[in-house]
Amino acid sequence: MFYFSEMMKIILLFTLFTTTILFGQNVSFTDINFKKAIIRSYPNVDADKDGEISYDEAKTLTVIRNLYNIPKITNTKGLEAFVNLRELDLKWHALTSIDISSNTNLEILNIRENQLSGILDLSALKKIYSLEVNFNQLTGITFSPENNLHILYANENNLSVIDLSTLKNLKRLFLVRNKITKLDISQNTILERLHIDDNEVKTLDFTNLNRLNWVSVNRNGLTGITFHNNPSLKT
Repeated sequence: MFYFSEMMKIILLFTLFTTTILFGQNVSFTDINFKKAIIRSYPNVDADKDGEISYDEAKTLTVIRNLYNIPKITNTKGLEAFVNLRELDLKWHALTSIDISSNTNLEILNIRENQLSGILDLSALKKIYSLEVNFNQLTGITFSPENNLHILYANENNLSVIDLSTLKNLKRLFLVRNKITKLDISQNTILERLHIDDNEVKTLDFTNLNRLNWVSVNRNGLTGITFHNNPSLKT
């Protein structure tokens, strides 16, 4: 009887342990709309058709986009499991924050027209190529010291300062309707297009920006612009 009782305890513990492990393999989502949207748009990610996304299944997805004809997504908890994402498009939702520190393979990020505020932390994204954050309430963006950013759209935010010194590959910079008072683009030597209408920038220095070919700086109250070695600029 004692032996049987001990065996039952062992079996029960093993069953509980196994169930916990299996349960833990599924990605936990705070916003059920986010999970449903991913499964609906990418049905193959739910390979076993159990209505859940396991961590192994999440690793197979490299792109998340076209999630805008659904109920508004308010929380991206669970996104950390999609470690192989190269493109993430969550425009036109109701996000107030987003953590992409685990998505280190991201190259394209579009989170325009949400409700993001504060500082957007991209310090983990060394491969980022294109960033679009138009129409939010961001006050800052932190970039990785090593990055591959070529395109930055941050129009219609609350940016008063932005450090572009690490963006050595930047080619397109759009910062329309922010609160920027000073803009240092001396390190962005391959910059081609600059659009900063409706800010508070007083002076600009285009020295040695020899690829710069298009500029719009209307309604800033500029008092001076320095031109030197800008062969691509046309009047």
